[in-house]
Amino acid sequence: MKQDFYVEKMTYELIITEKPNAAKMIAQALAEGKIVKESINSVPYYKIST
Repeated sequence: MKQDFYVEKMTYELIITEKPNAAKMIAQALAEGKIVKESINSVPYYKIST
């Protein structure tokens, strides 16, 4: 029996800033929900929910 699954494609946009505080302010302005601060190799970045 074949089952059909619908998978929603997620799209991402990358915004690069020089200053971490600028990245946080942009994330807060774009977020409709909560922002989440994460980091890779001590470089912070923010994930937002829309």
